Amino acid sequence: MNKRIISKKGDILTSSLDDQCIECIRNKTNNGYAQICCPIDTVNKRIGFMGNNSGELYACSDNSKTTKNFKDNLNVIASHIPDLLTLRNEVAQEISQNELQRVRRVVHNLKSINAHCIQELYNFIPQDKFTQNINQTVDIVKDAIKKKNKDAALTFLRIAKYNGSMKAEFSVYEKLLKDNPKLSPRSYKLRDVIMIVLHMFFGDFTSISVRVDVDEYYEKAVIDFESIQVALYHIVENAAKYIKPQTILKVLLSNDDKFHTIEFKMNSLHLYPDDIKQMFNEGYSGINAKKTSKAGDGIGMYRVKRLIELNKSEIHVIAGDEIVTYKGYEYSDNSFIIKIPVV
Repeated sequence: MNKRIISKKGDILTSSLDDQCIECIRNKTNNGYAQICCPIDTVNKRIGFMGNNSGELYACSDNSKTTKNFKDNLNVIASHIPDLLTLRNEVAQEISQNELQRVRRVVHNLKSINAHCIQELYNFIPQDKFTQNINQTVDIVKDAIKKKNKDAALTFLRIAKYNGSMKAEFSVYEKLLKDNPKLSPRSYKLRDVIMIVLHMFFGDFTSISVRVDVDEYYEKAVIDFESIQVALYHIVENAAKYIKPQTILKVLLSNDDKFHTIEFKMNSLHLYPDDIKQMFNEGYSGINAKKTSKAGDGIGMYRVKRLIELNKSEIHVIAGDEIVTYKGYEYSDNSFIIKIPVV
């Protein structure tokens, strides 16, 4: 049975009938019922209309065995309009709350990142320096850069990282929180895309004496640059947070007839079987990650998987078995592997 249910306020609660069918039912029913030869497909059908204090029901069926059976079905469906209306309102409210929560999360993250950027600048040049003669502003900045050129370089890299993080937030909103995200797949050198992301975290790796080794690789892959870059950003961000200090992050690149393979291989916080099962669930943080002060809100890897899947690609995690304890935390050899189809 095809039907359309309309609330008392005029909202369509559900519909498998087009407007032409609704007009047919309105014009041809007598006391809410009729048998007709459908003008669209010339099939004999029963049509009906029923209204109550909660709304209206329009129906059309070519498989009801009897008139009584058809009318009984109309009565049952019409009696459930209040329940359907309640369910619809509950679902709409839940969707609205989820959407609002997501928007609030994006806004909160952007505010936090912006605050970090401002703090970086004022850590390098104290804010009170800018309360002096406005005409000396450029000279003040120039002098600070000359005197602390290494600090200036590290500040620049950290701000670049924060800007990358802001770009990630905008991209996630565009790609994941909207229907039918727009992708622009083109051919890019994978190593170049990876290096752009790694440079943002140079300061983080340097501060914990981690060396980064990236394979030479000159092959191109067809990807949506923005979404893959954001996925890589979250992977490298996690690596910078959870890798064991004074070790090596290896980025291994290869390909075969089917896939380009990117493998991030590192000695990082140990992953338990439950971590592997739930890692890509929104809101999940690893068992060992929670023991540190670095665990976030558990959406990074969720985003990674979604963004990679948008590119018709895969991500796999291989956790190490041998655990080494360092400064009270458990570490093991872990690999995060992305497979991008060869086109």
